[in-house]
Amino acid sequence: MDTLRRNGPLQSLSAMSSYCWTHGGEISTNDRVYGYIAETEHYRFCLRCTPRPGDYQGYLYCYDLREQQMRQRERLVGRVTYTSGERQEFTDPQEYLRTIQEELPYRNTTGFRYETLTDDPSVREAVDDILWDFVGEENPRRTNREITFGGLGK
Repeated sequence: MDTLRRNGPLQSLSAMSSYCWTHGGEISTNDRVYGYIAETEHYRFCLRCTPRPGDYQGYLYCYDLREQQMRQRERLVGRVTYTSGERQEFTDPQEYLRTIQEELPYRNTTGFRYETLTDDPSVREAVDDILWDFVGEENPRRTNREITFGGLGK
């Protein structure tokens, strides 16, 4: 922040105008609004500049970098590991289920292990179905899709 005030776009209106002109970063073409992002080890700074008299010329937003990165990541559905140290993470439920189905028969030689991370009941049930099918049994913990209330059906 101090650097931006000393010799950057926050030094003065003319410094901001010059900085924006030379560095680009135009957000909107007809309003002359510019945006810049800078990251440090722990923070992400977003600076919005409007280099013209009479307006608020600068807005500086500060975000926790780790929180921003976690929110931007797609939610993991599951992960698999092997004895070799190979590790895969999945955000696509179908790809995760396909991998379990393909790798399960080779678990004794590859050390295949899986971990379901999602709370989605349809994915968790599908994983159970794959495992029970692998051992030649029906899944005894089927989700009751026909829920009854007070002894009455739907």
